[in-house]
Amino acid sequence: MLALRCLLLSLMLLINSVQSWRACTDLLPLDLLDRALIRPGQAPPPQVQMVQSKGSRGLRLAGATATALSFPASQIFTNCDFFPAEFSLVATIKIQRLKKRSEYLFSLLEEASDSLVLGLRVSERRLHLLVSGPGSGARSRVSFKDVVLDDNRWHTLVLAVSGHYATLTVDCGLPLELKQVQSFPSALSTRGSRIFIGSRRRLRGRFSGLIRQLVLLPGSDATSRLCPTSDPRLAELSVPRVLKATPIQTDQDPEFPYGEEGVLIRTITT
Repeated sequence: MLALRCLLLSLMLLINSVQSWRACTDLLPLDLLDRALIRPGQAPPPQVQMVQSKGSRGLRLAGATATALSFPASQIFTNCDFFPAEFSLVATIKIQRLKKRSEYLFSLLEEASDSLVLGLRVSERRLHLLVSGPGSGARSRVSFKDVVLDDNRWHTLVLAVSGHYATLTVDCGLPLELKQVQSFPSALSTRGSRIFIGSRRRLRGRFSGLIRQLVLLPGSDATSRLCPTSDPRLAELSVPRVLKATPIQTDQDPEFPYGEEGVLIRTITT
């Protein structure tokens, strides 16, 4: 009788686990940038600047605190505590020359220990996905080489992860696929974690460029949703409304605050 009760309890735990797992992968596109900007009942993030460059708008975080755009992971993972095992990250960015610097587009950190759970980092001619294994503390890195993103032009990238494979598509071009030694964790816990946009919670490694779009799409490769398109460098899955306003006309003055055709629209302050 006791053995039967133990078996039933195990089955119930397994069913709950499966249901929780399904909830982690069956989600709509999550606009991380918009989520970080919207703070119900709170003031807007301090010193986040909206800049128009080459006719499109993005956010510049260089003058903001490293924690200006962040929110608890529980706000988007409401039905489970695990990061999706299959997902796409979509980003539209514009970066000047990075030289020897590495900068974070996105990071997921344990709030108590400040340990990195997941991070997307860009450096000169490279894009890196950093993942910490559950419980072990060991960190793996997938690096895409010869990826030119720091040329002061807008680029939209889609990083799709499924099992042992990671695929990068830039501006709806030919995909670059890498096979990882270890499969992406099937139970990467997000409990007690916080999502940071454009930083790793520190001044070092803070994103210096413009960011227009940052979306997490669980359970799917987002490339087919964006491509083909008439403007692949600015392909959209979800862009915050504040960045989609009609571009203002500039007077072609070469002394703009952010490179060629860069003009400060406004600073989002308290």
